[in-house]
Amino acid sequence: MDKIAALAELSGTVVQGSDDSTVAGVRNKLVSVSSGELLIFLDADVSVTNEWHQNIEASLLEICKYKLLVTGSHCSSPASLKSTLEKYWFDSFESPKSSHVGTGHMILSRELFERLDGFDSCLETGEGYDFCRRAKCVGTHIKENCSLMVVHHFYPKK
Repeated sequence: MDKIAALAELSGTVVQGSDDSTVAGVRNKLVSVSSGELLIFLDADVSVTNEWHQNIEASLLEICKYKLLVTGSHCSSPASLKSTLEKYWFDSFESPKSSHVGTGHMILSRELFERLDGFDSCLETGEGYDFCRRAKCVGTHIKENCSLMVVHHFYPKK
């Protein structure tokens, strides 16, 4: 068990593993063993901000009201660790006209997730973009919510 899983268990979280070969497959497996009506995908190397805590309840209520909604925010890199690549590549996602929300921080209803049969587990990457593209085809609104700021701590350097 890695350090993140051990810390999660110490806080009372049930840690579930998966042998799936793609991140999309792992996410689908974990949804299948969960029971909530609202799904929050948040990667282990992503932390929420105080602003997120202040705004999450309103976002969850909005999803309860409008089942055809995908929200969340693109992950920011920590200001202290930004390389030139991170500054210009990752921060370019922080736009209110975004076409999708990444799975590093995506929030939606189980109803919508099941309607679309989850993420495409054949994809090695880009499952969030693909999911949002398919969701739009059934009338889903994709709403990047900049008030739900999260920070991604370990962007690859290469």
